[in-house]
Amino acid sequence: ILPLLSYYTFVIVSLLSLFLFLSHIFLFFFFFLMIRRPPRSTLSSSSAASDVYKRQVSTQSTGTLGDTAMGRRKSAAKAPAKKKQPKVATVFDCPFCNTKSAVECSIDKRRMLGTVSCRICSAEYQLMTDYLTEPIDVYCAWIDHCEEVNEEQD
Repeated sequence: ILPLLSYYTFVIVSLLSLFLFLSHIFLFFFFFLMIRRPPRSTLSSSSAASDVYKRQVSTQSTGTLGDTAMGRRKSAAKAPAKKKQPKVATVFDCPFCNTKSAVECSIDKRRMLGTVSCRICSAEYQLMTDYLTEPIDVYCAWIDHCEEVNEEQD
């Protein structure tokens, strides 16, 4: 009876190991097919899942797998880089003494007053400003004022 018992034990153990092996293979293929297969139950043209399936098939057939391929996420769009605004000059040439880079423009935003002054000949001009005024605007207003004075004298 002992050899018969060991035979049945061997058969039972081998059947259990075969069952475990087959169950692992079944689970692997079952999950693999669940992940990779397109939906079969929704082939009607009005179904949203069918539209997704058609879109995936069309991108795969054209050869452009890119970010819309099956199983990939779309990449996040990068924000466009901000362009640096050019700085406006604050130092200019003096129209009276013809010295380069001798005129400095400053704007007092609190008092809303723009000032232009030459370091060499001490020529000065002041102008009421607003929040949009830049130093170049104050300098151009000074040049315009100088031209008006010259026209009056002629």
